[in-house]
Amino acid sequence: MVMPFPLVMFRVQQGPPAPPPINTRFAIINSIYNNPFHWSVFKGLVGFVAGVVIARTVSDEWANSV
Repeated sequence: MVMPFPLVMFRVQQGPPAPPPINTRFAIINSIYNNPFHWSVFKGLVGFVAGVVIARTVSDEWANSV
């Protein structure tokens, strides 16, 4: 089988090295924010907790209004 275009392999060069981690009191927050998986889990947990708090508050308000 003849290929219409030759397969050419390109060497991918790496970008500049990552900066060293920041050692501050907010380092854990920065590490969570900069990791897409951890950030999505964190946002999901915050949304879930907020939903539970709102649902309990609304439920208590409805129970007290009857």
